[in-house]
Amino acid sequence: MSVQACNTVWMNLGNKSFHHLVSQRLQVFREMDNLGRQSFESLIRELYDTAVPLLIDYDLEDYYTSEQLAGILGMDEEKLIE
Repeated sequence: MSVQACNTVWMNLGNKSFHHLVSQRLQVFREMDNLGRQSFESLIRELYDTAVPLLIDYDLEDYYTSEQLAGILGMDEEKLIE
């Protein structure tokens, strides 16, 4: 996302969390004065890329489950997820 888009979104949204950002209606971004067309399109692309996972072929055996990782790290699985 462009610096202009980041600054504009940062200045216009009171709550700076990602959840708050993606929960906004499209109209909120359209009404931001300093968010130009290119910046707006860039923002939409970034949100899309974040929301839509890449479809990759992967082998589950190459990854740990949260339970396995918690065991390796010697911590509770719920704490790891938190």
